[in-house]
Amino acid sequence: MSMSYLHFRINHYVTATLISVCLVFQQCNARANVTMHLGLTYDSSRNCDESPYKVSVCVGQKLDRCRIFGPHLFYVQAACAAYGPKEVIQFEVDDVEEPLRVDATIRDTTTDKEFQLQPVTANLTFPRPIDATTKNLKIILQFQFAYTCLADYFGDLCNVFCSSEAKEYRCSLTGEKICNPGYIKDNVTGACIYDRCGSMPNYCLNGGQCINKAQDEEGAMDSTTMPICICPPSRMGVRCEIYREVPPTTPQPPPPPVSSKTQMSNPTNNVSILQPSADEVLDSRPSGALGQPGPDNVSSQQHDNYCCIHCGAD
Repeated sequence: MSMSYLHFRINHYVTATLISVCLVFQQCNARANVTMHLGLTYDSSRNCDESPYKVSVCVGQKLDRCRIFGPHLFYVQAACAAYGPKEVIQFEVDDVEEPLRVDATIRDTTTDKEFQLQPVTANLTFPRPIDATTKNLKIILQFQFAYTCLADYFGDLCNVFCSSEAKEYRCSLTGEKICNPGYIKDNVTGACIYDRCGSMPNYCLNGGQCINKAQDEEGAMDSTTMPICICPPSRMGVRCEIYREVPPTTPQPPPPPVSSKTQMSNPTNNVSILQPSADEVLDSRPSGALGQPGPDNVSSQQHDNYCCIHCGAD
């Protein structure tokens, strides 16, 4: 038995019975358009198998969150090892990162024998050829997936939304929202909102600062919401139009000066010790020898840079 790969083409003789059904059980918020190419190969003898086959394909998200489409029925016929055009199926998905489960069955219309192909899982973000085979590997159904973002969706994963019909902004090539004149981007929500402060430059009075209220995209076109005025201390009111008296502030007295002398007391011996500065030590040195009476009969004795006076009890 020789090995040959026979591609099947659309059977022009059975086009009247071609069935294409798209049964949607749950509406998806589509973001990307997926193109699936299907090719059928067959391991047969040298005698070409000209019998038409009915192929049924059903595609859904692996988590069964919503059925994308199915079953899709079409007929193909052996082409005797000739590679003809592949069957092309297009459908939409709401998440290109979620794997797809593909189930397929093939029925021989002459013998009414049905072949259940093993389910396969496709990952759209890692495109590669995928084969679904029967258990005896006689029939191989080949899949190839590719996707493109639908209108108003951007990014490698089609997860950036930017409406082409919006009046407050326009879209860059990457889906970034660029605010049109008269609109500014809200720092909190990131939406392009109506610039109320810009349209009313004299709304806040007496030096008040005009601030646009934070809004999302649903309220971006609302021109009736008034801005907020941040008033100076001497003003109040919605537009800072009301004067208010600000109580005067009492200046704090300066701190007392710090003396260059530090007085240390010993309550037990009733001794007071003054630690003078360096200049005072030089100025207070006695004219006589150390330990001798100096001017005004004041006895002074110096120990470790300290001057001891009034020693003894009072």
